[in-house]
Amino acid sequence: MVENNLYKIRPAGRHLFTIGKDLIKDPQAAIIELVKNAYDADSPSVDIYFEISESKDKLLIKIKDFGHGMTKDDVLKKWLVPSTDNKEKQKKSPNGRIMQGKKGVGRYAVSLIGNDLLMDTVDQNGNKSQIYINWDDFNKYEYLDEVNILVDFSKVSEHSGTELITTGDIEHLQYWVKQDRTGNFVNINALIKELKKMLSPNKDSNDIFEITLYLKNFDAEKEKTIPIKPFPFFDVYDYRIFGKFTKDGKGIFKYQNYKSGKLVEEDIILNEDVKCGNVEFDIKVYDRETDSLRNLIGRGLTNENGAYLNVQETKTILDAASGISVYRNGFRIRPLGDPGFDWLHLDTQRVQNPSFIIGNNQVIGVINIESEDKSGLEEKSARDGLKENEAYNNLVDITNAVLNNLERKRFDYKRFIDKQKTKTTKNTETLLDYTNTEKEIEQVLRNDNISKETTKKVLNVISKTKKEKEQQYNIISEYIAKYEGQATLGKIMDIVLHEARKPLNFFSNQIKNTEYWANELKENYTEENLNNLLDILSDYKLNTKLLTDLFRRLDPLSSKNRGSKKEINIKKVINQSVNIFQNEIKNTNIKLIIDCKPDIVYFAWEQDLVVIITNLIENSIYWIKKNNSLNKIIDISVQKKDTGFEMDIIDTGEEIPESAIESGSIFEPGYTSKPKGNGSGLGLALAGEAASRNNIVLKAVSHKHGAHFKLETKELIND
Repeated sequence: MVENNLYKIRPAGRHLFTIGKDLIKDPQAAIIELVKNAYDADSPSVDIYFEISESKDKLLIKIKDFGHGMTKDDVLKKWLVPSTDNKEKQKKSPNGRIMQGKKGVGRYAVSLIGNDLLMDTVDQNGNKSQIYINWDDFNKYEYLDEVNILVDFSKVSEHSGTELITTGDIEHLQYWVKQDRTGNFVNINALIKELKKMLSPNKDSNDIFEITLYLKNFDAEKEKTIPIKPFPFFDVYDYRIFGKFTKDGKGIFKYQNYKSGKLVEEDIILNEDVKCGNVEFDIKVYDRETDSLRNLIGRGLTNENGAYLNVQETKTILDAASGISVYRNGFRIRPLGDPGFDWLHLDTQRVQNPSFIIGNNQVIGVINIESEDKSGLEEKSARDGLKENEAYNNLVDITNAVLNNLERKRFDYKRFIDKQKTKTTKNTETLLDYTNTEKEIEQVLRNDNISKETTKKVLNVISKTKKEKEQQYNIISEYIAKYEGQATLGKIMDIVLHEARKPLNFFSNQIKNTEYWANELKENYTEENLNNLLDILSDYKLNTKLLTDLFRRLDPLSSKNRGSKKEINIKKVINQSVNIFQNEIKNTNIKLIIDCKPDIVYFAWEQDLVVIITNLIENSIYWIKKNNSLNKIIDISVQKKDTGFEMDIIDTGEEIPESAIESGSIFEPGYTSKPKGNGSGLGLALAGEAASRNNIVLKAVSHKHGAHFKLETKELIND
């Protein structure tokens, strides 16, 4: 009956499917939701049973917990009421666990894994409630309140807990018995991986929550018990960075290198704009080369049973466990951290710079975030990740900042090792030093009373051999230098292709779009058509600038239109370079100090010197602004030398890590400490190339309160 034109909203009969199986991503997610409910019930463990019928046409799934169970009121006023907010209000379980289910819909995920549901639940006073639901009933009735649910109550002497039993038809069965080429059950294995990664490895060890999976009639083994344990990689690694960002933006981290078998540690302080609450990180990285994996095994990498793994088994487990997972209150937020869900775009970035960027299959990471109200990181209703809001984008940014620090440290270490090997292989000058050999041979010949004439002939043969070897050495050295230059150019071109692809794709794709709106404007001059065309032209301007900036940075590689070397006034070049950034220096309130006498000159390409100095100044301005330095200073000082000059450029931006200075990796193409997307890693590499071309050495110098770069003419370096 309708009174005073007032009506009620009546959910459709299939509403439970909308918030249940239609909302949940897949059957694995449905099982995870039900396991979380067992956790919320303060159960110390949960048992998951999969049983195929003897007739091979049905599948029974049972999920049993040993928690506090549900009272009659819980069943009638909460379980049977969709979208209740009791867990959100309650926040913690009676035993103090933080509630996982808050949207009041996770329990209906069971409709995704079977055709019906029988639920037995016993509360702590021995009150038993039984519910039977046939999910097909919700398609038979137009409205939800027309569906009758069978509920029975009784008094029992059983222990408290809840048991959910659902039976699925052949369609449900086929999903779980799907096999790969080797006979493994694909979706059962996927569920096992999900359960292994579900609980945070940093979870409170005093909060016991065990998961056991039971399989019956799946194969010849008939019955199989699978205790769910975490993946074994968390204690063994090559590199690691861990620490915490507080909401005020301060990050205290520790970097570890275990590559050599001996632990090397370093404290790292980071400052970022944090908009997603307090965030904890623990990221471990693994080199995937065969020798590196053997090294891992040798350092104690074992499987769940304590047995040592072989290389292939290690790769398989690493593939399954890899990814950077996000946890809240001890539980993973799917699918962040799944091998196929690269939410940080690591693999896309690695394709462009494989020697520097870490791939998704090389990393096992754990990120712990705060509750939604504290972090702004909201879970999607479909349990398929976090909403891509400002807080989420900030989480991506600060995670990339943490990763970038590890990537740089790892790159520095690898570069340092390569440098040590190069020293060993390149230090061939001693091989050509026959001085001691000649003296020893001469002494031996004299002792044996060999004539001076014969001795002289022998020494001449040695001298001739020495000259031949020197010629061969010089030829080899030239080839090595040539190939090293080509390798550097190759790395630079990889970056160039990546940087240019986006604007070039834009121009290619927008030509027809531009023509369309131009014709529309011609035929029908409206403000809307004009704005559409102006928006596209604005994007043209942006992408043109991207290409212009790229080619400006590449200019030092060009050999055309360079002209001849000439005598360059160094102070004039410095002023010319500084003027490019005059407005930015003024707006940032940077104090610029230039100490250079007007008579210092050097024979070089002026264009190259401008490129070197502008790159260094551009970096100084960036890091002074990024770190919001209190004392904003760029100090350029030049000393005149007999054969050239020595220039120091010191700023109060960010200190250059000692490892980057020692390894020289800071001048490698692709190496950047700027956030991903803000730096290409080209600037210093190109500056180094330009310096080398003009017989100048560009190097970084250790400095505690910022960056220090030094330019020295080669004649000043004492080998």
